[in-house]
Amino acid sequence: MPPLPETLLAWLDEGTDQGVYVLSRGKLEYANAAFQAVLDEDALDLAEFVGRSRILPEHGEASARQPTGDEKAPLRLPSQPVRLAARDGAVHRLVAQEWLIRSRDGALIVGCISPPTDTADSDHALLRVALYDALTGLPNRSLLEDRLFQAIARVRRNGKLAALLYADLDGFKPVNDRHGHQAGDLVLQTVSGRMLACVRETDTVARIGGDEFAIVLEQPEHVSQVRLVAKKLIASVGEPIELPSGAAVCVSCSIGISLCPTNGMNLRALMNAADQAMYLSKNQGSGQFRVSAESAVAVEPLEWMDEHEAGSIGVAEIDRQHEELIAMANRLHHAIDNSESYAVQSSLLDHLISFAQFHFASEEALMDRYDDPGAEAHKRQHAQLIAQVLFFRHALSNSDSQMILSALRPWLIRHIRSCDRELGIFLQAQGVR
Repeated sequence: MPPLPETLLAWLDEGTDQGVYVLSRGKLEYANAAFQAVLDEDALDLAEFVGRSRILPEHGEASARQPTGDEKAPLRLPSQPVRLAARDGAVHRLVAQEWLIRSRDGALIVGCISPPTDTADSDHALLRVALYDALTGLPNRSLLEDRLFQAIARVRRNGKLAALLYADLDGFKPVNDRHGHQAGDLVLQTVSGRMLACVRETDTVARIGGDEFAIVLEQPEHVSQVRLVAKKLIASVGEPIELPSGAAVCVSCSIGISLCPTNGMNLRALMNAADQAMYLSKNQGSGQFRVSAESAVAVEPLEWMDEHEAGSIGVAEIDRQHEELIAMANRLHHAIDNSESYAVQSSLLDHLISFAQFHFASEEALMDRYDDPGAEAHKRQHAQLIAQVLFFRHALSNSDSQMILSALRPWLIRHIRSCDRELGIFLQAQGVR
């Protein structure tokens, strides 16, 4: 089984109380802390659970080592009792919800153990890591971009206002240096709570980097209201924070603000304007904010993703396929945004998955032809990406369309910007254009 990303491991071990596990070839390949607390204490229960046969839908009983059925999407296996757990004198029944996922590295069973009433939550447990910051619980950059896109769409429809605020903490590094990373984590969590208290429930506060935050304000009445929120954020963040050691620390924040439609009507224009305004405010000193003076560019078609986000890798065949993948993602977004039928949405996602597999195969053929030294790692990431998008496909069947969109952007863009860009550099050095 390919190694799991460190951010995913950290969240699975600390960010959820559900038991999450991965089985491969009849062996327990991964189990988070919550799973170990339930089953690792009893070796017999663990051996029985891992070794039992799984019931595959429409195919009767079969071993997890010999999966059969639809190769396109993961199979959702029937819920099954795990064991009776006696806690505080009471008996609680646990259930396991599992999915059979096929990848180039073989079949995997990914599962969640939880009380029966938490079955719906288990459907979201593995997907949530793609959308939320593990430390603060705030939306991450992926979900922020989706919320901002929705805010822009509403501005286009109703002609009102939206605002994006970039906030960068001042004085955070000395906290880590003097008091340790646990103190730094506490500061970030405290700041997150204070920022949430300064905005409405309809607004979005996200953590987009180490000590960087972003806020989307939905339909403020006037620019003066945006300025008032910025002042409240600066005042609240600047209040002393008491550490468990008894010491008190202070941080402040610098804020850059962009306005829709004043500074633009697309993601990149608003993000760039807010980022530039934030750095100008930092140059004025800590605890300042600045509204961007950038002029709005001509109104562009509202595309959820465009090829400029990923950039060209300089190999015509691969660049054309990237453009097609992004076009497919935009068509899927349009279908979900316009509440088209599940049949239409699932067909578009199936088409995207099929083309992604073709695209990965095309890249791998080029890696093999030119003996790319990074081929093994790149192919492993392809396998992981296909497994992830198949999980997105499962989520779509459970009406999590918007979550799929938010997870699909980094799935595609980050891979192109990292592995594919490195492949492009290698292939161009071999004379491939």
